[in-house]
Amino acid sequence: MSVYLARAQTATLVKNHAGATDTLFMDQRFDEGELTGARFAHCTFANISFKGAELADCHFSNCVFEGCYFRGTLLKECHFPASRFIDCEFPKPSIFACGFGATRFRRSVPRFATMEPNLPGEPNLCRDLCENLATEASALGHEREARRYRLRAIEEHEEALRRGYRWSDDYSRSKYPELERVRAFFALCWSRASGWIWGHGEYIRRLFFNLVLLAVFIGPTMLYVARDHLHSDGPIGLGDYLALSVASTLNDSASSGVEATGIALAIVLLLTASGLLFLGLFVTYVFRAVTRR
Repeated sequence: MSVYLARAQTATLVKNHAGATDTLFMDQRFDEGELTGARFAHCTFANISFKGAELADCHFSNCVFEGCYFRGTLLKECHFPASRFIDCEFPKPSIFACGFGATRFRRSVPRFATMEPNLPGEPNLCRDLCENLATEASALGHEREARRYRLRAIEEHEEALRRGYRWSDDYSRSKYPELERVRAFFALCWSRASGWIWGHGEYIRRLFFNLVLLAVFIGPTMLYVARDHLHSDGPIGLGDYLALSVASTLNDSASSGVEATGIALAIVLLLTASGLLFLGLFVTYVFRAVTRR
């Protein structure tokens, strides 16, 4: 038996219900029903079908929806502060101008396209909600939806850090005092770098693109600048710069037949370290992809 079924009283949900407090609504079909301006607090809605129902300007404070069905349900200007959705289904609902501040989902995930216009405006609340939905979507096997929620969570996390180190509002000033403000700046820089290098582990193509960019373009250019510190049995041409760069990135610089000293050696070591970093990121990407499935 769910702990959320223990309420002070029970009732039946009827059309244009005014609201209730600490009440259990259970095992009911509210299909095609209408609720307007209702106020519910600390209530539980268990095993209720809201198929085709219309809920407008309703407020559900610290309520629990468990095993509910929201097929084709219209939610308009409704708010769910500190509420929970557990084992609920959301086939093609319509959600407009609703608030989900501090709302949590468990084994329940609306589609990202449906939820996006209704995500909280505060970066920290939006981040927390998207992280929650990403976790649940991944657990349910909806990896595409999970990825979209993860990326939005990262975007909102960076926005929270940006506001934090800039002290953009009163919340940021209280959340990020002097030392935390500096940490927020470096955390933002690290996050931006992670996004540029491999898209936070979500874009494998970006990782390969940057690897090729480093090995085929940046590396040979740097080695050409330091060409006075390169030595070979014969003349060193463009192919030699490219071969040494690629071989260094693959941790096999000796196979190129070009010896590096001084500044060129430092560049080779940098390319080797970068190659190992890219390899580690690729292994991490594969591990995440496998564990998420």
